[in-house]
Amino acid sequence: VEASPGFLEVYEQLLLTVLLPWLKELKSATQKRAQFWYQYPPTLRVQPGRSREFKRPHRDAEYGHQIGELNCWMPLTDYNLTQ
Repeated sequence: VEASPGFLEVYEQLLLTVLLPWLKELKSATQKRAQFWYQYPPTLRVQPGRSREFKRPHRDAEYGHQIGELNCWMPLTDYNLTQ
């Protein structure tokens, strides 16, 4: 991820033009001011397709993430086509 300036530029534009305005709109109903932090560079996690084998769910708290952290899931492919 760090070696891809094009990806990082798109990531930052997504944050600044889509996610942060959406979060500000949600917060404006309850607070006048809010601060947001985001991870840079992002961590990408590969989510394998459907499986019959049980896997324990991922838990951010086990990796030192704070309470209240928001994760956004954005598939890079059509997940309906995953088998």
